[in-house]
Amino acid sequence: QVAFDATGTITCVGCKCATGAETTITCPQGVVSPGLINAHDHITYAQNSPAADSGERYEHRHDWRTGLRGHNAIDVPGGASNDAISFGELRFLFGGATSINGSGGRPGLTRNLDRDTLLEGLAQTPIYYQTFPLADSGQSTQRRSTCNYGAGDTSQDIATEEAYTPHISEGIDQASRNEFLCASSETYDTATPGLSTDLIAPQTAVIHGTALLAPDFALMTKRNAALIWSARTNIVLYGDTAQIPVAKRLGVEVALGTDWIASGSTNMLRELQCASALNRD
Repeated sequence: QVAFDATGTITCVGCKCATGAETTITCPQGVVSPGLINAHDHITYAQNSPAADSGERYEHRHDWRTGLRGHNAIDVPGGASNDAISFGELRFLFGGATSINGSGGRPGLTRNLDRDTLLEGLAQTPIYYQTFPLADSGQSTQRRSTCNYGAGDTSQDIATEEAYTPHISEGIDQASRNEFLCASSETYDTATPGLSTDLIAPQTAVIHGTALLAPDFALMTKRNAALIWSARTNIVLYGDTAQIPVAKRLGVEVALGTDWIASGSTNMLRELQCASALNRD
């Protein structure tokens, strides 16, 4: 039973919430669940359809973003209209999500956790959502060892953030893992000497982390950092995904996110289904 008062606030969840005056809804085949949190999406791409799977697999996100290293680029336009974004949020809501971390949003429907004006009444600081923490978007930088990426985020930038969700190590090669190595050590940005690029902190939840190994997850546990897992999009693009059993056994907290409509899940129920099938099979 779930009881709530006239303001909509839940006052009881359990077997003995009823006092006798409540409305009773009988739906034996239904499921009552907590509102899901979609921890990672790009809602401004919601106007697209799922991209056809060409069978091509990539080693690093810049390979499919810009066609590096002989790969074919995937052309998925952003800039969704307000209506398309609203329908994207409705799609998530139908799948059980009440909140999203989606790099955009519209008033109403879901809470947009990374937008201070779209929190829908939540009294918290918005998430600092970062797609390119190493400032490697325009140059599509891929480095196997050095950390000369440019003037990206620094430990000073995130020091006062309540929550920070950077895309790090989206890919399966050494260039992908090198991003984490550079973002988790006391290296210094060549553009602004003196500012540490160490971004793995208690307020950090790394998005993707597909190239991370056991020592990387151990470091995340030591720093109390978390991982946001988007299994479906990883498998579609790279043929592999983050080593979740290793992360869990080493103590890393793991959340789920749909990523985007092009190669990810249409809603959180589909992402849960994907994670369950991968775990089982």
